[in-house]
Amino acid sequence: MIVPRKTTGKLVHPHATRTAFFGQYWASIMVRVTFTSNIQRHVQCQTVDIVGDTVREVLNSVFEKNEQARGYVLDDRGAVRKHMIIFINGQPIKDRTLLSDEVSAGDEIYVMQALSGG
Repeated sequence: MIVPRKTTGKLVHPHATRTAFFGQYWASIMVRVTFTSNIQRHVQCQTVDIVGDTVREVLNSVFEKNEQARGYVLDDRGAVRKHMIIFINGQPIKDRTLLSDEVSAGDEIYVMQALSGG
C-alpha cells in the first residue's frame, strides 16, 4: 500500500521506516528474514520480507507477531542467545548485543542455531 506522507506529500508505505523512489512512487525497502528448518522444529517462524534499517528493527518487526520466536532467538536483554547466530548476506553480524548492524534493500538475514562441539 502506498499513501501520501502528510508532511512532504511524498508517497510512502504507511509502516515504512525508509523509502526509495521508483518512478513517480515512493515505496518501502524490504529485507528478507529466513529462519532455518532446525529452528522451525522448535518454533514456528515463516520467511518474511520486512522494512527496517538495522537487524534490531527488522527482528523487532518479525517478533511483534511471534513472541515465542523472540524468546528462542534473543535473551531477556534483547541480545542474541549464545546458541544462535545471525547472518546478513552470508556474513555473521558484528553486534550480537544491540543488533545495530545496518541492512539495505534486498539484504537477506538468516537466523540459525550456532554449531558447537568437537
